[in-house]
Amino acid sequence: MKKYTTPSILMLICSVLGIAFAAIYADETVVDDAFAWSDKRIVDAIQVKGNNTVQDSIILHALPYLVGDVFDPIKTRKAIHSLFALGHFENIRLYGKENGPNSLILIVEVTEKKRLKEVIIKGNCALTDKDIFKKIPFTTISSIMESELKRYAQKIKDMYHEKGYHDAIIDTRLDLDPEDNNKVTAVFTVHEGQKTVVKRISFEGNNSINDKELRATIITKEDWLLSFLDKSGTYHPGKTEADKYKIEDLYQNRGFLNARVTNVETDVDPETYHMHMIFTVDEGDQYYIGSIQAPGNDILPESVLLAAISIRTGDVYSREKLTAAIKRLETLWGDQGYIFAHINPSIELNKETRTIDIILYSDIGNPITLRKITIKGNKKTRDKVIRRVLALQEGTTITKRLMENSKNNVSALGYFDPAEGVQWKVIKQSEDTADLDLVVKEAKTGHLGFQLSYGGKESNKASPASGITMTGEFSDTNLFGYGTRINLALSWAKDDKSAQFHIAQPWLFDKPITGAFDLYHKRPSYSQLHHIKARAIHEKLTGGSLSFGYIIPPWVYMIHNMQLMAGLGIDNIKYETQPVIQEIVPRPDKNPDIVDCVLKSNILYQNLITNEFQTGLFTWLLFAAEQDVRNHPIHPSRGHRIRLASRVAVPSFDSPISFYTTELEAHWFTPLIGERDLVFHLHGFFGIAQPIGNRTIPYGKLFHIGGDATVRGYGFGDISPKFKAQGISDSIGAQKAFYVNAELVFPINPSMTMKGLLFYDGGAGWDNPYVPENAPPTFINNKFNYRHAVGFGLRILQPMPIRIDWGFKIDPAPGESSHQVHFGTSYDW
Repeated sequence: MKKYTTPSILMLICSVLGIAFAAIYADETVVDDAFAWSDKRIVDAIQVKGNNTVQDSIILHALPYLVGDVFDPIKTRKAIHSLFALGHFENIRLYGKENGPNSLILIVEVTEKKRLKEVIIKGNCALTDKDIFKKIPFTTISSIMESELKRYAQKIKDMYHEKGYHDAIIDTRLDLDPEDNNKVTAVFTVHEGQKTVVKRISFEGNNSINDKELRATIITKEDWLLSFLDKSGTYHPGKTEADKYKIEDLYQNRGFLNARVTNVETDVDPETYHMHMIFTVDEGDQYYIGSIQAPGNDILPESVLLAAISIRTGDVYSREKLTAAIKRLETLWGDQGYIFAHINPSIELNKETRTIDIILYSDIGNPITLRKITIKGNKKTRDKVIRRVLALQEGTTITKRLMENSKNNVSALGYFDPAEGVQWKVIKQSEDTADLDLVVKEAKTGHLGFQLSYGGKESNKASPASGITMTGEFSDTNLFGYGTRINLALSWAKDDKSAQFHIAQPWLFDKPITGAFDLYHKRPSYSQLHHIKARAIHEKLTGGSLSFGYIIPPWVYMIHNMQLMAGLGIDNIKYETQPVIQEIVPRPDKNPDIVDCVLKSNILYQNLITNEFQTGLFTWLLFAAEQDVRNHPIHPSRGHRIRLASRVAVPSFDSPISFYTTELEAHWFTPLIGERDLVFHLHGFFGIAQPIGNRTIPYGKLFHIGGDATVRGYGFGDISPKFKAQGISDSIGAQKAFYVNAELVFPINPSMTMKGLLFYDGGAGWDNPYVPENAPPTFINNKFNYRHAVGFGLRILQPMPIRIDWGFKIDPAPGESSHQVHFGTSYDW
């Protein structure tokens, strides 16, 4: 009888375990008994059999053995696993052949899968080949076997279920290539069947909440005219459980603690496949708040805590309101520095009175001191650019309010993704200290490209540009990660040719001091003045400016993020020729008063044009105050931006130009649905521009209300003072202007690179400085005349900024177009 030593017994156990594990991964895995449990043997050679297309070297590389290694049956499982992981084999057999008393030859015998030549899908109408290949990446599959084919068929079937085809059948087969027996074509034959459409959803047992409100709550929706847009009418069994939860959640937020959906019945017409879904509800009793307590302490007494929440005695019990109350109290304690405060609710149910008594216990812990802040995710933006806007300082007490303010300030830089681009992570270090990680996700801040637009310059309310505008631009709001803003733009239009360079640093010398430098050369052509003899007035405006400002730090209350600015600039305006009007010739047979009026109009209009188009050099001073607390510069959803600016132009040498302007502009944003799902934006502007003494103010410095930059639905200057004769009008500019824009803005895609909006615009420009009180009737709109319009628009951010607005006048005048379409570039509030 052969005796087995302890090592031999262990070898036997390991060999059996190895064979058992290997069997999981192979249809047939054998290790020869002659050496499976014998003493250690050396692998003299490794032989590979059965492979036709997979090279020996690939198989050998996957094995945990090398020639000369000691054979270890425990490695069998790893060997089989590694070979199957290659994805090329259907069966694997691993066995050994003795090669002397202490050695063996390891043999790996494989059966290869058939190589996948192509995939053919037949009978599919509701799903395109592209839809299926997007879900199942057949192009990356090199080989296949029958069992895998069935698995892929199930995935296609699941896709049909998502579209409401619950009777879909997918037949599969593998066709051998007649020219190469190692290649197959996978064929999926689809029998779609009839689509099940949810035509009606009704409810039983719902006495307290009507069907309409319940339908609006659940995910499944009834089929309607535009179902192809929102996929309404599609039935999916997996969503029924979610529908039941939503119904029960709604009831529990109305005080029905024990409300349950007891049954969901689906009735399908066998001929039309129209489905009627019936939800049966057991409402149970409705409960009310009996008493509400929130014990406090010397820091926040109970009266303050109770005043902060919306739950009151006698209210209908709502789990949603209770959750909101808990979060509100945790935030309240967090604002006091107890950021780890936890609210433990105690709920006592009284079935007889159908009331619930609630006690909200505050476990506040200790105030938490900030040990350090670590910024993560900023590959481009320098740490100091982020740190300088944080309201939190290391070594001070952490509060929820300071964390939220800091997050908003960083988001407002505009360098990070507006949705999830700035997040705090709190790491507790001890009972009274914690670290903060500020995790950011950077967004694109630079732009280099060519733009083609139509309809004017929406960024300049005095721009006469119309028709096609071509612009080449390089810009970055975070140059090299230092927060430096740079913009170089060249544009050409029928009425305006310009070159502009702008560079600004909001934190010069790492101090809250802003600095900006501008150079520009513009050549606008005012071709919209139809009563001028020349076809257009060609202007050359060359200038530059230097400005400095001081930013009030973000931790200063009420006036935080306010910037005080002063600027100095010089402009030189020239015209190719002094403009001369096309005089209106009165008919001699007309009434003498009419003839006199026409002659007076000619003189007055020539005098006006002469004053507004004077050549001269002037220096200007700018004083401005601006507060910007929007939560994002490109995608704002809350906050405001207010700017008050005054500019005084002083003549240089014998220049006839001298004027002052004062402008007040405000934007306000607030979310109506979600944080950015529907945002209300209100914008107001008021301005005054006036010549100083007997000097003049240029045409471009007056206000021309109407157009894409002011009141949409109107042309440039349509609701400002105009000279109108022979059915043609010229905008002549206003000293005073007011307009308002109200918008409802909503994203069209999740990335918010495309948005839609509905708007109301209204305003007026009035009081031209060169039109006297007794001016002839050819001068119109010189008095305040409020006009307004409504419309809709589209904003596209990528691949280039595009603005499209279609405005409809609310009160169109006789002979006036009822609407106006505006196209333009840039995207800024």
